[in-house]
Amino acid sequence: MPSRGETIRKWLLYGLSALLLAIVQLALLQRIRLFGVIPFVWPLLALIPASYEGPLGGGIFALACGVVCDLLLPSPIPCLYTLVFPLAAILTAFLAVPLRSGISCSLLSAVLGFALIDLVRFLTLRAYPEVFLSVAVRELLITLPLCIPVTLLYAAIYRRTHENDSRRPI
Repeated sequence: MPSRGETIRKWLLYGLSALLLAIVQLALLQRIRLFGVIPFVWPLLALIPASYEGPLGGGIFALACGVVCDLLLPSPIPCLYTLVFPLAAILTAFLAVPLRSGISCSLLSAVLGFALIDLVRFLTLRAYPEVFLSVAVRELLITLPLCIPVTLLYAAIYRRTHENDSRRPI
């Protein structure tokens, strides 16, 4: 069982890395438009830690990221990310057990997160399916390459904060 100070340090590192990635999203990636869409890092920074930390820690972290995302981004659906990120994080944590945390699990969590977000958007906004699906797939494909650096960052934090942990998945 980690001490209280180690736990605080771990979540502080996760939070600071999420803040760094959020700044990159808001300052840099918002200005890059590829194939008519921008890369959307928020699901990655909310969901990838769940594959390392499990459903409870990952779900709470995803909830916090969802609240911040909903406060910073305009959306026609109130609390979309606050509701979807924790659900996707819990599913990601359970999928990470057989897959072992890493790039493949991060890619799967990104697909899962985008699928849930887009499903809720589609069902509530009643968009045209062809156009909506086209935009959703392009956004996912533009964002998937960013899974690699985000996963490497979170894996480094996990290894650093779980050095003496016997149940380490990596």
